[in-house]
Amino acid sequence: HDHLVLIADPEQQALKLFINGKILKVHEGHTVAHVQHSNEALTNNSLFGVTVDFKADNYLTRRDFYVGSLEEAKAVSKLLSQVGQANYEPVRVQQQQPVLRSMYVDVQGMVKDGKWDNLHLVVIEKRLFVFRSQEDTVPWRVFFLHDCKLDKDGQIGLILHTSADDVVMRFASAQSRDAWAQTLTKAQRSLKEKINVTYTSGHQYRLSESERKSSVSGSAAVSNYNSDSESDDEPIGAPPSSSTNTASSSSSSAAAPSIMSGGSVIDKTLTAGAQLSSSYLVAWGDNTHGNLGIRTKDNQLLPKQIESLRTKCVRVLSAGASHCAAVTKDGHVYAWGNGADMQLGLGEARKQSSSPYLVTSLRAAGSIVHVACGRAHTLALSEAGVVWSWGSGSKGQLGQGDHSNAAYPQQLKTLGQQQVAMVAAGGDSSAVLTRDKGQVFMWGANDYGQLGVGHTTNLSTPSLVPALAQYKCVSVSCGADFSAAITDDHRLFTWGHGAHGKLGLGHESKSSSGAEEVAFFSQRGLRVTQVALGDTHAVALVEGGTVFSWGQAMLNCHKSDRKSPVELKAVRQVRYVCAGPTHSLLIDDQSRVFAFGRNKHGQLGNGNPTEDGLVETCLSSKIEAVAGMCGDSFSIVLASGSAPDRLESGRTAGRLRRLEQQQLEQQQQPNMRAFNYKPDDPRGGSGSMDEAKANDQIAALLSAVQQHEAANNSSAAATATTDDGQEKEKKKKKKKKGKWKQATDPNGKVYYYHTKTRETSWTKPDDMK
Repeated sequence: HDHLVLIADPEQQALKLFINGKILKVHEGHTVAHVQHSNEALTNNSLFGVTVDFKADNYLTRRDFYVGSLEEAKAVSKLLSQVGQANYEPVRVQQQQPVLRSMYVDVQGMVKDGKWDNLHLVVIEKRLFVFRSQEDTVPWRVFFLHDCKLDKDGQIGLILHTSADDVVMRFASAQSRDAWAQTLTKAQRSLKEKINVTYTSGHQYRLSESERKSSVSGSAAVSNYNSDSESDDEPIGAPPSSSTNTASSSSSSAAAPSIMSGGSVIDKTLTAGAQLSSSYLVAWGDNTHGNLGIRTKDNQLLPKQIESLRTKCVRVLSAGASHCAAVTKDGHVYAWGNGADMQLGLGEARKQSSSPYLVTSLRAAGSIVHVACGRAHTLALSEAGVVWSWGSGSKGQLGQGDHSNAAYPQQLKTLGQQQVAMVAAGGDSSAVLTRDKGQVFMWGANDYGQLGVGHTTNLSTPSLVPALAQYKCVSVSCGADFSAAITDDHRLFTWGHGAHGKLGLGHESKSSSGAEEVAFFSQRGLRVTQVALGDTHAVALVEGGTVFSWGQAMLNCHKSDRKSPVELKAVRQVRYVCAGPTHSLLIDDQSRVFAFGRNKHGQLGNGNPTEDGLVETCLSSKIEAVAGMCGDSFSIVLASGSAPDRLESGRTAGRLRRLEQQQLEQQQQPNMRAFNYKPDDPRGGSGSMDEAKANDQIAALLSAVQQHEAANNSSAAATATTDDGQEKEKKKKKKKKGKWKQATDPNGKVYYYHTKTRETSWTKPDDMK
């Protein structure tokens, strides 16, 4: 063992290891899962052990440290426990017997030199450790179970197919063999990967008399594939399932639950990806807080895949102002982006994450089916209909009855026995939709009546929206300071701040104390299926795939504010809409993604941040977009299947290459960039300008050229020596008369200018040499 310096820093929530004065590794506090120390000396040298389990996602790493006294072991364990308080569950510190590892699953037998031999096996998470004896501290072999395939062979045989060879385990009975197969399958599934357990025709293994005598309860004989052993069969005990310590994942589906008899949630954010068997995420736009989840903080004009979630099969996605959350098919929640207000649910120490992190503290909630991100808080919904909240609680948006923040998910108990079908969050407000009656409950910020409860006082506990009590709602949405709901007969209701006409009620009221129907749709027989709210605009989708928008100019894809819904005729057959603070996304029936709104950070995804309005994103036609989310100046799209080799279209890639070349040329001529030449052609024709105007522009261009030459001459003069010959040469150059020079205007036409008199001409002067 090496001599290490271990520094447990509770303030920075980190465990630092040094060797020879140089840092070896840093373990973040939230990865410390378990600490235990020995209460007796482990060796003849009176060393005491401290064992630490580090956990990240589904990987378990164990580290053993040795110190010189029991008091030091207790002190180190206490420090490690303090570092590990970033976990939702407190780190357990316990004393252990002088054993260097925990034996979760015990079996015997492994081939050695081509012969049967009884050895000691340990299963920890996805790894199978093989020891020659229980006293050994270094394993003989280690198998990563998620890379193995498990087959049943014959009546009592079990084959573990590895990349190197096939390992055969033989048992005394089929019952014992099946129990061990189940144990190893659970260990493999702790990584949420499928296992192919099949029966193959093969040999039936039996224990010899000598092997039967040496076998003990819960043991098995293991060998490389060998069919020569046959003997009597004798039952032996199966491995105790209670001794396993694997984190098996839930296999329950994340499909949306029914909220009422004969009806179901129609909100596409919950149901769009409910049946996906494989998926991936692509993101682009502003990435200041790492909110794109691509492990960097660089802004992206082109789509980038979130590699960390490539194998997770995301089914539900949500984006807040600067953080995101996703639910996988296994019911796990991953969060990334800004965590300054603890909205990631990863503890106070995690202020930011540019890569998705598993919210391990939600495992106690069971399988998660829905998630919603507000400005700085997050809501999650379990399959049992229970709501969990975390992040900023300054306006009571966590619904816990106070205004305190929460670093980890807390169960929302203020709803009583109400079972919830979906959750929604926007700004500093929260909302839920109940399963039985489709009622809407809201809490949080209420400055503009966005809670719909008849007053403008903030609420820290859920309150029923009274104007909707007589309806069965199937969807609820929250914007920055206004809200909306859709009833089971596809009517749309809005309430809250009415600036820019974003409530769609035909007026620009500053607030609405209760929910009001957007009569525009019902009067025209239009049935609303989805609504998305931004900061100052809204988008709605009706049956038939038609999109309507209203609210602030440009953000609504129109040139002026619209107080009532206006149809977007440029896009047809739309099946999904979403909105962020300043832009929106549309997905049509061909999985094409369109965007409109502001594009300062490239959030429209067309590869050109200077182009606003309704545009088609530069996503490849091979991407099958299912759903999307808009954050503050960034976008994320959920697509089914596997990602293509190139995410952007070839047309977009070529345009960007030309744009980069133009920018490079402009950088090489910085003084020329100041001349803003208009796209008019001085040669005449459509859109042409007269010769006088052309001469004025060329004169301005000439002035820029002369400034550039003057700057070069000044630089040369500053570095010149005082040599008399050089001074005379300069005087001669100054006495020289000007001359005509040839140049080309930005449209490619040749013109001539005089360096002394600054005259310009379209024709070649007679006195030009």
